[in-house]
Formats: sequence, structure tokens, C-alpha cells
Amino acid sequence: MSVYRFTFPQGEVIFDFENSIIELKGKEGRKKDGEVFEPIEGAYSLEEIPLFMGFYLTGLTILEGIDMKVKGKMYIGSEGFLLEFFKLESPVDGKVGFLLAQDLKNKKATKFSFNQANFYAFMMMLEEREKLIPVENTVWEKREGKVFVNRTEVPFQKAKALRYALKEVLRKREIPRLVQEWEEGRLTLYRNRLEVQVNGKTLGRINLSDVGNISRLLVCL
Repeated sequence: MSVYRFTFPQGEVIFDFENSIIELKGKEGRKKDGEVFEPIEGAYSLEEIPLFMGFYLTGLTILEGIDMKVKGKMYIGSEGFLLEFFKLESPVDGKVGFLLAQDLKNKKATKFSFNQANFYAFMMMLEEREKLIPVENTVWEKREGKVFVNRTEVPFQKAKALRYALKEVLRKREIPRLVQEWEEGRLTLYRNRLEVQVNGKTLGRINLSDVGNISRLLVCL
């Protein structure tokens, strides 16, 4: 699936990954720094990787109840377009977060509000997308439901065990000891590092003090 349509009380947002664009049809404008911005409407270039990195980590804080102040952002500077995703610290009227789309050049902006169920659907879109993501000196990929590191498949059990452990890192701010081995590889979680070995060769030791690295890994796991 390459086109995802989301409807809100404030309008419609369409992620078209096949054509690398995001279409926005806002019904409501907003005030910004004392100026009145008209409802946003139009199609903008979509840069997929920045969207997933920031937005996915922000989304986890809502779905998993992680106590962390983060806000996903996607800038497309040449067009003056900014898309932000942020959570509400205290849900209001069932709303848990917002997409804020702004065309700064043309003074257009709309804030699209998520309830919990629709937000879950948004996160499923992020997880369904196939990705090739570098994490330090390793490359992770999620393809057809399978996980690969440097083109070597990570078995389902090993990938999901690592996913669970990384979520615990975010929740508790501590690194659990974890060793996952299979015929072609080994994943070792210790101190503040994830060591990745494939066919007896160490590919890298990923710094887990960097929440950006954790976010990139979770997108693929």
C-alpha cells in the first residue's frame, strides 16, 4: 500500500508515498504570532526518512506511555513547508496529539487533531512502510514483514526480543542485559551499547544513549 488517507474534523491529510507527496485539505486556519493563517491546502514534497525518525519516536511516547519530551518535525525548507507532530501531556476531549501543517511562505496552517484510535492507525502506517535505515555503521531493513541487518535476516524471535528490550530502555532509562544468537548472527545488548555480529564479524557497537538510534532501530523491528 502506498497511499494512506486520514480524515480529521479539521480536514484531510493524504500520504502518497508512490509519488513522494503529502496532500493537505484543511478546513480551519489558525493564528500564528498575531497573524491569521488561512487553512492549508495543496500538495508538498514528502521526505520520508525525516518523517519516520521524528514522528515514530514521538508516537511511541503516546502508545507505550513513555515519559519523554519529544516532538516530531519534518522541514522542507525550499518550499517553506513544515509538518510537526506533537503529543498532549494531558489528553483533552479524547485528543492525544496533533499534526501541525504550515506553509510559512504562503501563510497557511492547519492543526489536525488525533484521538487514540486514529492515532493508532497513523502509527500502523509508519510501521507498514518498507524502509532501509542506516544506524551508525549498520544498515537495517524491514521488508515484507522480515527484518534484515546488512542484508542478513534477523529471525522473528530475535528481532522482537530486541524490540521489547529497546522499549524498556526508553521506559526505564536503563539498559537490560540481552543476548540473542542465531546461526548467522548475534545481538548483544549491554551497558549503553548494542553490538551487532554477522557471520562472526562485528559490524558495529550502536550507542543507545542516543534516542535517535533507538528510534531508527524500532522503525525496522
